[in-house]
Amino acid sequence: MEQAFEMRVPTRRVCDVTGIPNGMLGKWLHRGDLVTGQAEGKGKERSWTFHQTLEIATAFRLAKAGVSVPIACQAGGKIAHTGNDRRLPGLPILDHSKPRTIAAPTYVVVDGDRIRIMGALSEFDGHVDNVSAFAALPYHRLFNLTCQRLDLDPLDVIEQFVGKRA
Repeated sequence: MEQAFEMRVPTRRVCDVTGIPNGMLGKWLHRGDLVTGQAEGKGKERSWTFHQTLEIATAFRLAKAGVSVPIACQAGGKIAHTGNDRRLPGLPILDHSKPRTIAAPTYVVVDGDRIRIMGALSEFDGHVDNVSAFAALPYHRLFNLTCQRLDLDPLDVIEQFVGKRA
């Protein structure tokens, strides 16, 4: 079984997995919108890490929902490349008392230029003043879908990353 944190994904496959058109991905790279910057290689020979693929998938879904591309890319970078005591980079919020278990839904919430990673949308209520609209992406579902499209078992991926951290 391929280790998610060691895999390299060709650009064509990244586009197939995430849904982003190749031309749009090229524009985002050219403008420097993606937090990770350039992938390895050039043109059709580029390859991407698992985390970069998650970043692109998140950014593309948020941009499709109306979030500006720079903010969508920042949100993708935040979920894919940063973590805390509740969540490892790229992973949904885990239940650390139960192996291989996602604790609860994980949302990427964008309110204007503010980006938050939350375990429930109810957490959002205490963080805003007079919000008229926000975008919330159910990241736990996108994580599962991205893993499946890469022929990876999401729970095996979680186990790989948690085991690597230990």
